[in-house]
Amino acid sequence: MSKSLSVSYDLHPPAAAAASVIIQPSKTHAFPVPSGGAQQEFYNSLRDAVVAAKAQIGDELTAWRDAVGTSENAKEPKKRTKAEDEDEDEDVGNEGEV
Repeated sequence: MSKSLSVSYDLHPPAAAAASVIIQPSKTHAFPVPSGGAQQEFYNSLRDAVVAAKAQIGDELTAWRDAVGTSENAKEPKKRTKAEDEDEDEDVGNEGEV
């Protein structure tokens, strides 16, 4: 009996990006894992399938990232700088002082 590693994703890109992109937002891949033989051979085959899955999915998701571009930046909060964090820490320490 042959086994396989199955990987699926279902993306929900912004409407503006989805209209201009030809890439499929949902996809399933199956990577064969030959069975039989010694246990070490099976795990080597499984590792090879995981590496192939990672490469394939990585390439596809990178294409999506490039297609969507900066339209997702508005959804993510601004990253705080170290200086802002230090200023906040100083303010917290001075609250009880007059």
